[in-house]
Amino acid sequence: MHIELEEDLVALLKELAQSAERKARELIVLGLYREGELSSGRAAELLSMERADFIRHASALGKGVVQSATDEFVVVTGTETHYVLETPAVPDCPFHDSVRATHAGVAAGPLLLMRSTTPRAFFFSGESHHCGHRAVADAKAGVNTDANVAARGPRSGSRGQAFCELFRFETRLCCRTCAFKRVCTKTQALALMPCTRPA
Repeated sequence: MHIELEEDLVALLKELAQSAERKARELIVLGLYREGELSSGRAAELLSMERADFIRHASALGKGVVQSATDEFVVVTGTETHYVLETPAVPDCPFHDSVRATHAGVAAGPLLLMRSTTPRAFFFSGESHHCGHRAVADAKAGVNTDANVAARGPRSGSRGQAFCELFRFETRLCCRTCAFKRVCTKTQALALMPCTRPA
């Protein structure tokens, strides 16, 4: 295969001490990996990297959650030790309780009174890490498309996936208790959260 590159792009790669062939190979492998066409192991092998190094590298390029196999996820949280923060930024939000959300007419369904695998939710109604608000659940579940990618930002899930990168394994986590809240809550998708930030 032969790919022609403009001279200024080749010059930039040389300036950055990067081989055009190596960079093209990396971008192709990363693209196929993000689309689910390559496993993390195979992608690492194609780039002559250790699997753990490849996952860290792929995550550093814009994705905090990488699915490496069915029901196996790698979550890269930066300086946080876990994707779930210890306490929510809005601890007294009434929508941590789905019953209150139901009375307000804004509950996400179904009502979760215990940990669940369908829908996938570790936190349930009444726990400070649970969100029972329908608008938040709908925003998090909304599918990324070419038409809405600008409003969702680079850290949202891949095209065809839910906006929330965690949504594949945690559907009811309160956005204010998530390690990615600083990124996601700045997007148009979650701009109008029903809870309010602390003063």
